Amino acid sequence: MTTRFDKFSERARRVITIAQEEAKYHNHSSIGTEHILLGLLEEEDGVAAEVLVSLGVNFGKVRFGVEFIIGRGEKPSTIAIGLTPRAKRVILQAIDEARDLGHNYVGTEHLLIALLHEGGGAAGVLDCFSITLEQVRNETIKILSQNAIPRAHNNLGNAYAKQGNLDEAVEEYKKALVVNPNYAEAHKNLGIVHDKQGNLDEAVVEYNKALTVNTNYTVAHKNLGIIYGKQGKLGDAVEEYKKALAINPNYTSAHNNLGAAYSKQNKLDEAVEEYKKTLVINPKDALAHNNLGVAYYEQGKLDEAIEEYEKILCVNTNDAEAHNNLAGC
Repeated sequence: MTTRFDKFSERARRVITIAQEEAKYHNHSSIGTEHILLGLLEEEDGVAAEVLVSLGVNFGKVRFGVEFIIGRGEKPSTIAIGLTPRAKRVILQAIDEARDLGHNYVGTEHLLIALLHEGGGAAGVLDCFSITLEQVRNETIKILSQNAIPRAHNNLGNAYAKQGNLDEAVEEYKKALVVNPNYAEAHKNLGIVHDKQGNLDEAVVEYNKALTVNTNYTVAHKNLGIIYGKQGKLGDAVEEYKKALAINPNYTSAHNNLGAAYSKQNKLDEAVEEYKKTLVINPKDALAHNNLGVAYYEQGKLDEAIEEYEKILCVNTNDAEAHNNLAGC
């Protein structure tokens, strides 16, 4: 049986999944266009995000504007989270936009165009930043055209990287960057491969190039922080994690990594706060529970440490690290 999401690209599907998570986090009972916009911002390598970056949009300010409008419910919803009528129309309009552009898939770019076509909600937020439907359509066509060849090299590089053929992956990312030196995703991916190869200085260069193109790139900030941590530059690592969180305060991986950096600096109180922030966003984050347990243990708070390890085992009774840490208490 076909569904309206059958032609959605993997990234477009992730946007809807993120939108659902945002609705849940904000204690809302349905997914609105504002949640979909937050999903588009978080799917940073999607064409929609590229379009917004090209138009000079500050993702942190847009997120703040969205959250100011939608607020947060008093308590979690007890019913299944579905789409609002307006969000349903956006999904259908995205399908129409893809067809009108001659595309056989529905991507993040079509969702963005559909949001603006629908008006109100998310479109109202973007309007505050002088983003119009015509601008987005024109920029989408431009980006899809100029990045067709670089995207093919980038995707081939991703395939090589997934196979473990890192040298071949590097060559493909470099080919993408010869055609378009401002292709932020290729810079980021090249940084990831350099990291895997142990070429940390080269990885730093690529992440910084990605951030020169796209200052909203939270994953590049986070990855750069990880590299700085490996190099022992904990102060620089902390700053990169903070930059990522200034753009997206709900970036759990950045909270976790910031907590770990604080722990290495022996700033255990600050580490505990970051792990707690992660668990407010995702109460089932096993890594955050484990890290919080370790921080409590180092503070001598054994009862609190035991409680965190037990929370992990409630979700996964086979977690060897949790069992080991619990035994240590």
